[in-house]
Amino acid sequence: MPGLSDLIAPVAPTALPAFSTPPSLTNPVNFAERADAHVAEVVAQVPLQNAANANVHHNAQAAYLAAQVAVPAAEVTLAARDQALAHALTAINAPGTSATSTTLLTIEGEGSEPGFEIETGKDFVAGSYVTLAHADNVMHGVLLAYDKPSGAAQMLVLSSRGAGTYSSWTLALSGPPDNTPRKRLFYFAGA
Repeated sequence: MPGLSDLIAPVAPTALPAFSTPPSLTNPVNFAERADAHVAEVVAQVPLQNAANANVHHNAQAAYLAAQVAVPAAEVTLAARDQALAHALTAINAPGTSATSTTLLTIEGEGSEPGFEIETGKDFVAGSYVTLAHADNVMHGVLLAYDKPSGAAQMLVLSSRGAGTYSSWTLALSGPPDNTPRKRLFYFAGA
């Protein structure tokens, strides 16, 4: 299978010169002179046309080789994407990385650090991005602490949506919220 080193650059085509006025039966006086010139031009164009055909063939080979490199690379990329998606879905849907809470909580804004209780024995780790949600009311943030034996948890809210106080929540792993500044993407609990 060809690699990147096998790729060849396409060649720009050379423009073919235009023919002079062709002979015409309506102009018999110049017919022989124009016919001779036209035949000479056609003969001269044969190597030029052959060179143009060679350019087209060369460019087709370049495109074919590029496709031979691109298709396997795309297949590898798609396979890696599918594998990453499968791992992400496994992690998100794993019983150890989702939990419920009946702690009475109010939707809080950025910088708040609400504490709550979830089921014991879950696989949450401090420093992970999490979403705490009640229907469309959501707090995104970083898990500051989780005590596996007691279920006690605390998060730093980075963004929130909605309002109200609820006692039925779902906690799940997530990515950083869309509005998280880049400097916060690598937050570590206690740092």
